[in-house]
Amino acid sequence: MSGFPRPITRRRFVVTSAMAAASAAIPLAAAQAEDDVRVTRLPVLVPNLPARLEGATIAHVTDLHLYQPELHSAALRALAILERARPDLLVLTGDQWDHAAGAEGYVRWLQGRPEGLPALAVLGNHEYAVGQGSRTDIIRAAERIHRRGDAELLVNRSLAVTLRQARLTVVGLDDLRHGQPRPALLDQVLDPDEPQLWLFHEPGQADLPGWSETAAPFLMLAGHTHGGQIRLPLLPPVTPSGSGPYVAGIYRTPRGPLYVSRGVGASGPRVRYRCPAEVALFELRSGA
Repeated sequence: MSGFPRPITRRRFVVTSAMAAASAAIPLAAAQAEDDVRVTRLPVLVPNLPARLEGATIAHVTDLHLYQPELHSAALRALAILERARPDLLVLTGDQWDHAAGAEGYVRWLQGRPEGLPALAVLGNHEYAVGQGSRTDIIRAAERIHRRGDAELLVNRSLAVTLRQARLTVVGLDDLRHGQPRPALLDQVLDPDEPQLWLFHEPGQADLPGWSETAAPFLMLAGHTHGGQIRLPLLPPVTPSGSGPYVAGIYRTPRGPLYVSRGVGASGPRVRYRCPAEVALFELRSGA
């Protein structure tokens, strides 16, 4: 898969043009401050939750959209939130860098997280868009970037992570738009009786066929939509391809609960309006 720049599809042109027009209509004073990153706290009921994981917290960060080695103020704010919250696990659901220089910023961001905080990540469409070479080349380069930041990249695989001396299975799928997500590959390695946290970038993945028969997520986490990013009154949110019917927040799906984060950064016009950035914190609680 060749890298950046990509041909501009009709849909991409329409969406980008709509967002640009919308941002032009926003009075500068009304735009969301870049470092206005909110904290969303939600309890999650988990069947068969190990007793040691009662009350454990998972932090969800997505769509940092770093474009240079220096961290923008929203990314710095997200680090400050993690430092204060001290979660047990950090998960990242793609679009962490927009340009090759942004990958250096992402390594710096990962290195700036609280010491000892394990981090797991999946790829988004932007990492593929700026990558060079084949899909395999892009994945290998992304794995090296994550290793430099002491984080684990999951591409169509699961990992049993140890938290508080108990196991939690985390599953990460490839990007829907430019990768090859294959959840059925995990049929033989998943135990439906063990808690499973699923990560993918585009929330529309939740509605597609081909899932593993042993998939039993107590929660699915995605980003990609930015929550609409620019939410003009009386108009529906503009979301990119792959979003499906999802915009932001918690949804009930046939697969299980899905949370779609508004993300931390912004793309296209780097402005938010009536749609603040967020870091989501999920507290695990035993229950059906």
